[in-house]
Amino acid sequence: MPSIALSQWQTDRMPRLDELEAHCAALSGASPPETLQGYVMLLSGHFQGFCWDLYNECAQVVGSFCPVG
Repeated sequence: MPSIALSQWQTDRMPRLDELEAHCAALSGASPPETLQGYVMLLSGHFQGFCWDLYNECAQVVGSFCPVG
């Protein structure tokens, strides 16, 4: 069973990145450095969000096995 974080990456984050990539490609054949830098920043932000989601999901699983008190 894939994690919720992976499912969210595949269904939400990747399509938005693909949409931006297609938009940038439509603007010009060669990517200007500013566009590339912006894309890298957006990609790193989405990846950081994925890592955060995965961390939270793992913490919930581990926390469910640990007794309180």
